[in-house]
Amino acid sequence: MPSSPADTIKYLSDYNINCTVIIVGVAESLGDLVRNHESLRRLLTCIPLRRMRDDEFSELIESRLDRASLEIEGPAKLKILRLSRGLPFYVHTIAKLGCLAAARSASRRIGVAQVNAAIEQVTDELRQTFCDGVTNMLAGSRGSIFPEVVLASALADADDDGYFSAESVAAPLSRMLRRQMKPASFQRHLADLASDERGRLLVRRGQPGSHRFRFRDALTQPYVLMDSLCRGLIDEAEALRRPGIDITAHATAPEGDWTYGSARPANMV
Repeated sequence: MPSSPADTIKYLSDYNINCTVIIVGVAESLGDLVRNHESLRRLLTCIPLRRMRDDEFSELIESRLDRASLEIEGPAKLKILRLSRGLPFYVHTIAKLGCLAAARSASRRIGVAQVNAAIEQVTDELRQTFCDGVTNMLAGSRGSIFPEVVLASALADADDDGYFSAESVAAPLSRMLRRQMKPASFQRHLADLASDERGRLLVRRGQPGSHRFRFRDALTQPYVLMDSLCRGLIDEAEALRRPGIDITAHATAPEGDWTYGSARPANMV
């Protein structure tokens, strides 16, 4: 009998056995997923799973709430969608905890207060499990802009695969530090965040001068946003910002209310 999944697939193919095998894995390409087993590529069909769209999540939330005879306020649902950044884990978890919070208050309506309570609970649970290193990075040390670079990376415009450029980090970082930040002034910080010394928080690809980055663990980006929002490091308008969409009318905190907003010495590293 085959001794490994790869040998099993080869066996099924060689003997023309009529069956379907589904392999679930996390990788950027089929080649990465079946590395060291290149012969399997001709036997497999790749079905990439992109991050879900807001309209898909909205339909998902509404359909589940209808079954429970519950409803959700628009700003509350918007907050779930924006902070989840296309990841089903956060949408399911925050919406579920929001429902439980509403039930405890004997209400059939989920509002921003219930969603805020759910976000705090999710953040606390993640902080105690796998995000301690991220939390420590956000806490930072005096005289370092690493916390701001991490947060700006979470706020940066990214492509469908989660990759962002140093140029897209510059805008939110400039808003945080209240001075114009050029990519050259923090490029080293991004490179360090992709190194083993900094826990490989980011993944880097591309050639020097055109590097792109993404969070190594996709769950990290929403966690950074929610943790920063809960601790008052960013305001709600900034946390919920999306390109081309003005959501400031739904924000409860005043614009520009940055904890990290004070000017920093020019020689800060």
